[in-house]
Parts: sequence; C-alpha cells; structure tokens
Amino acid sequence: MPYQWLNAHMLATLKLLVKNGAYANRDRALQRLSGVFYDVKHIATYAPYVDAFVMDQPMADLVSRPTVQLEERYGMKVFSLNNWDDFLAWLDQLEGGMSAEHREGLRVAYPTRA
Repeated sequence: MPYQWLNAHMLATLKLLVKNGAYANRDRALQRLSGVFYDVKHIATYAPYVDAFVMDQPMADLVSRPTVQLEERYGMKVFSLNNWDDFLAWLDQLEGGMSAEHREGLRVAYPTRA
C-alpha cells in the first residue's frame, strides 16, 4: 500500500533527522514544521499516482533521502524552488509534445470567451 509505506517512511525519516540534530531550535522547528503532517498525508496520498509533484524545499529534501527515494520508487519527478527551472522546462516539454488532437480537446473543454 503506497500510502502506508510513504507515510511511515517519511515520518521515520523526519524522526531520524530530529534525532540527528535537525530542527534543534524549538521555535524555528514549530514554525517550519507546522504543516508537516498535512504535507506527509498529501504526498503519501497522491505522489505514487502522478508524473510530477511540486512541494516546498524541506519536503523535497525529505522525500529525496535514501529512506524514502520518492522519485526512484515511483518513477515520478519532484519539483521545488530548488529546481524551479527544471520544472518550467518539464512543463515546456509537455506542452511541446501535445498532439493536435489533445490541443483540440483542450480547446473544446476550455473555450475562451470572446
């Protein structure tokens, strides 16, 4: 079950980081980690089923650790401010590879107002 595996590994990795001295300043840790449980739940729910995921820098670092390896495990890409140019290039590549049929489908699905 991808959700359970990712949830457990991300939280265990976070615990290891804390035990090794990360987030030693309690006030800064509370500020930086205020939404971490929501982030973990969101990533664990959707990341195994998408081609790419944009997340904040601390979460991108967490999921790239050897104990999680999100990209390698699920064959998807993780983007954050650390690799924003790569994200924009990836979007350009997707757009450039769209077929005429796909473009027409988007035009029909999302008509522009005159």
